[in-house]
Amino acid sequence: MNKQFGFLFDLEKLKSSSDDCLRASCINLEACLKHGNHSDVIGEDLYFELSVLKDALPNDCRRPIEVLNFLKGMED
Repeated sequence: MNKQFGFLFDLEKLKSSSDDCLRASCINLEACLKHGNHSDVIGEDLYFELSVLKDALPNDCRRPIEVLNFLKGMED
């Protein structure tokens, strides 16, 4: 499971991953969550969202709660 989801839980790995690596991880997650023709995740969409997030995150965001607080602050 860590192989498929691990990139979502390690902020340092997310911030330092190349675009190609991040895209591959998102596509792999889509394939793992696919049921017939239905997919719970669209890999390209997830890649786009995470690439925007990783570029916008401040360097001091190290924990998931800090990411959530950062995103909540962006609503304003």
